Amino acid sequence: MKVSSVEAEGEYICEFQEEEENPFGSVFVTVIAKPDIRIEVNSETINDTHYQLVSCSAVGGRPMPQISWLVGDRPPSDFPFTVNESKTLHSNGTSTLISTLRFPTHLQDEESVICVVKHETLPNPKSTTANVETYARPNVTIKAEMVQQGGHDSWVVSCISSGGRPDTEISLALNGNNKVERESSANSDMKSLSVRLPVIEYEGHNITCVFKHPKFLYAESRRITLPTFYLSGVQFRSEVGSNSNEFLELQEGDSNIVISLEVTGNVPRYSIICK
Repeated sequence: MKVSSVEAEGEYICEFQEEEENPFGSVFVTVIAKPDIRIEVNSETINDTHYQLVSCSAVGGRPMPQISWLVGDRPPSDFPFTVNESKTLHSNGTSTLISTLRFPTHLQDEESVICVVKHETLPNPKSTTANVETYARPNVTIKAEMVQQGGHDSWVVSCISSGGRPDTEISLALNGNNKVERESSANSDMKSLSVRLPVIEYEGHNITCVFKHPKFLYAESRRITLPTFYLSGVQFRSEVGSNSNEFLELQEGDSNIVISLEVTGNVPRYSIICK
């Protein structure tokens, strides 16, 4: 006979007719069914936390299959992973087992998880891999650079996040009440938030960048203090004549005189007019 369904399971009896008695023999046939294995990945967000749910299904098996998980070649730990199973018995005698692996995305660094199904119809456990989303911790920094536009000097202060996944939430705080224009930019690997500040108005001001990301336990901040500029003096230098901080005395007839002016201070730029 060709076994086409589990209804073929049962006791089979052979009877032999003889003159004095009718002896018989029996055998019990057990029917097993190979399950169909399926895997899918879903996600959900609860209280601003992103979770992934990987469901592995062994459909139509007989007897009931067994499902286990591997994450990074190891069974998942109790934290941050949870595993839930559901079983369904079908009218044809087969059953379906669904195992769901759930974890918060920001606490799991493996790019894939493996579902392992054991069943009598399988000579070896069947492993099925599902690719999952992972988060990457960003590098965050603050920088300030001076630019000149229309004859005026300005600071461009930038909050920069690079290499993060997903995007970092960036905010910028000034220790003042002035409203300034903010400019955002982003590409596949970097996100930044910048402001342009007049140099003179923001001397000595503190500027703070605040970065929020799922990989940060708390928001991280970076602060910079813009310098206060000063010009304390100018000193004359020459290889001939008498030198002082206020004047340089030369003799009549001197020629090819090289005069140096040494400026003391930290101003970004200055001009000297000689008459």
